Amino acid sequence: MIVTIAVQQAAVAALERSRDSRVPELLLGVWRTASPGLRNEILDTLLSRPLWTSALLSALEDGCTPVAEIGATHRRRLVELKDRVLRGRAEAILASVGSTRQEVLERYRPAL
Repeated sequence: MIVTIAVQQAAVAALERSRDSRVPELLLGVWRTASPGLRNEILDTLLSRPLWTSALLSALEDGCTPVAEIGATHRRRLVELKDRVLRGRAEAILASVGSTRQEVLERYRPAL
């Protein structure tokens, strides 16, 4: 059965209104098969509540959700979190990716 993007978006919107503690697990469980647009909606939902944001950060720390798949807008939101503990975790996660990208840039610098 093929589920349309509109149905997927409606499902994410419904989950955002839910108080179920399994919401982050459900959303992160479909991450790999989600379209880029749906991933943005998933991130918006996960960033809407501190407990859900913590689950997102755990998935990023564990490598279950690749940090490289988090776009600039959501990266900025992560490093601007009001909760100091969550913001610190986000900064540490994103700093580790930044150094890897810097290493790649340095490796290709001679080609310029």
